[in-house]
Amino acid sequence: MDMPTTPGAIIGYRKNGRPIHLIAGGSEAAAEQGTDGGQGQAPDTQQEDAQAQQLLADAAKENKEKDGGKPAPERVEDLPDWAQRVIRDARKGEGDKRAALREAESKISDTESRYQQTLDGIAKALGYKQDDSPPDPEEMAKQLSTKDEQLTKAQEAERSARRQSVAERAMHKHGADVEQMSDSKKFARELEKLDPDGETFTNDLDELVKTTLNDNPKYKAASQAPATSSGDFSSGPGEQRNSHSKGLYAAFKNAYGG
Repeated sequence: MDMPTTPGAIIGYRKNGRPIHLIAGGSEAAAEQGTDGGQGQAPDTQQEDAQAQQLLADAAKENKEKDGGKPAPERVEDLPDWAQRVIRDARKGEGDKRAALREAESKISDTESRYQQTLDGIAKALGYKQDDSPPDPEEMAKQLSTKDEQLTKAQEAERSARRQSVAERAMHKHGADVEQMSDSKKFARELEKLDPDGETFTNDLDELVKTTLNDNPKYKAASQAPATSSGDFSSGPGEQRNSHSKGLYAAFKNAYGG
């Protein structure tokens, strides 16, 4: 294959269509001068440059043949349709991702802002924050802990009162002396174990009262003796009421043929 030797001669084309020019090298005289006087390129160097230029020319020719003799496209519009679609889809996908990221960041910022406003409102309502200055976290935690303890005590007091109220009704129901049974430490301990909010609380309380009465008969209420008197009440108001009732019954029976 003949290769041009004139410096600047075109030995091939790049993929973008630009020509590849032969780089200027030293002549034979220059080569000899370089051998004698140390100037210019040695013959071996010239041969290597020529081989490199030949390789570039062969590569450019091969690329040109593969591309059908057309220069490589430099713009997206010059690419095949399928390649343009791939690039457009990739650009659209990246654009959608950036838009979704911006939207997510905006939502996070709005959520954090609303959350902080809610906290500020609660802090002001509870007296932890008097102005727009941020409350002291340690002081706020201490006050919250104190309020939680107070709330817990209040709830327990309410449960205890409910428990005692239902217990007194159960004592009356089963004939127990309310005062004596309430003073029993054992009964009080067992009563505290019952959950007034539980579904079986009433039944459990009835069983507790009955068991306590069986184990301690002294807690039973004393029976009230009937009132007695040496006087004769045969003609008293009670007897008159009974007679009056009997009279009404007899009149009703006679009127309706009973």
